[in-house]
Amino acid sequence: MSKWICFLSLMLTIAPLNAQVKVSEQWCFEEEPVEHNGVFLPMTWSLTISEDHCAGIVEILGFQTWVKMHVHVSENKSERTVKFDSIIEGDFFDAITTGEILFSLSETENGMITIWNTLSPRLDENAPSEGVCFIQCK
Repeated sequence: MSKWICFLSLMLTIAPLNAQVKVSEQWCFEEEPVEHNGVFLPMTWSLTISEDHCAGIVEILGFQTWVKMHVHVSENKSERTVKFDSIIEGDFFDAITTGEILFSLSETENGMITIWNTLSPRLDENAPSEGVCFIQCK
């Protein structure tokens, strides 16, 4: 079921972005669901990067969380840095300012490592500050 949530989240994310720019890369991250009152609550993240690799959209979708934000993506040889630009829609209670680094993706032999900064996994209070989180969506 969580793959369907990620897929639907990506479709919601990609449609408006496609109207503006061509999509180059799509990345997904599904947090391990947590149980609350007998119900497992998922949290999915998506990152869509434009063809020119300068802009993108981050969407976070959970039981009580939904936010879609414009981001600026800067990259060098093996790392992409994702910086906040503006909220497109949704509710987000964390104070984030334009230009703040949300997270970085670094290519390694072990896969794409996410280095969390202003944002981090929302369901695990003790989430590590980095690890293999985002995978390229198919």
